Parts: sequence; C-alpha cells; structure tokens
Amino acid sequence: IVGYGKHMEMFNIPSCMAIFVEAEVDLENGNTKLVKVAGGTDIGQIIDSKAVEMQLHGGFGSACIDTAIFEECILDPSTGRLLTSSLIDYKWRTFNEFPPYDAYIMESQIDSFMFKALGIGEISGAAGASAVLMAISNAIGVDIKDYPATPAVILKALGKA
Repeated sequence: IVGYGKHMEMFNIPSCMAIFVEAEVDLENGNTKLVKVAGGTDIGQIIDSKAVEMQLHGGFGSACIDTAIFEECILDPSTGRLLTSSLIDYKWRTFNEFPPYDAYIMESQIDSFMFKALGIGEISGAAGASAVLMAISNAIGVDIKDYPATPAVILKALGKA
C-alpha cells in the first residue's frame, strides 16, 4: 500500500501576545524595578500546556524585559565593531531575579491546522520591551524614546543629566 500526503502551511493566521507591566522608577537615580508583569495569548488548541507556559516564561525573560532595560549594543566608534559581543558584557538576569509573571492562555478552536493550534514561539516576548518602556514612561510622566531605558536614559528624559 502506498499513500501520499501533503501538509500546507498557513501563514495568514496571526499569532498575538499582549503584555502588561507595572514598573517603579526611582526619580533620583533612574533605577527601574519591575513590580509585576502579565502576558496573555490565544494559541488555539493547547497540545502541551506545560510547554506553552514555559515558552511564555522564556520569551518573557530572554526577549522581553531585560532587552528594554539592560541589553545595550555598544559599538566602537572608530571601527564599528560590536563591543558587547558576549554574555559577560551583554547583561541578563537569572529567572530567580524576575518580577512575578502571570501567564494567561486562552484556548479557542482556530481554523488553522489539523490540530487547531497556533505557535507561540518568538511572539511570546515580542511585545515585552515596548510594554516595559511604556510602563517606565507612565511612571515618570515623560516618554522614553531611547533604548534601552538605562538609568542614564531615564535621568536624561527627566532633565537631570
């Protein structure tokens, strides 16, 4: 018996993520503390709930909040080479240092693939850096336009540097 099959990807179904951040900013030194973060998504039919939760936490950590606060790319002005090229220079926190994160997962029957599921890979942290910058801007009453929002950037926005 010989059978033939074909799976066609559907790239027209969006995957979405919303992230909400509560931040406290010390107006004297520009240090930011993230108090609480919540993220929500609808990924269609859940196939592995623990894997989905871990992906949300991983995207939140590695692609989200520290990108907004710490991960500055510093270039050598004379050569144009990247000076922050290793994890020694490119700061991240450990997961134990992150603020509380609540993940909200909605499960619906999206007409997508045979399992009615969507992916949540890279999109899990995509909105996070913007959410952090907006939370900092709301906390200090001034829009932050530089990235990442280091203490120096915050003090400059406040007119203190």
